Amino acid sequence: MENEPFTAPFVLLRLLTPLKMTYKAAKKRAEPYTKTVEELPEMRRDTGERVKKAMEENRKTYVLVNNRSEGNASS
Repeated sequence: MENEPFTAPFVLLRLLTPLKMTYKAAKKRAEPYTKTVEELPEMRRDTGERVKKAMEENRKTYVLVNNRSEGNASS
């Protein structure tokens, strides 16, 4: 995780395709979007750290999770 400061009064995190994976490959891997196909612990840890930092700074925080990040955005 890079130590860049937040510069807005809110934080928006977008979890999209896994690192070094094309959109097309991530889409094929995730279909038919009925289950988590691979947990990404580093992504989860980094997201948690960023959310914690934002909360400590009293910033509203939004996390958008795309179905292609781990295969299915759990409900």
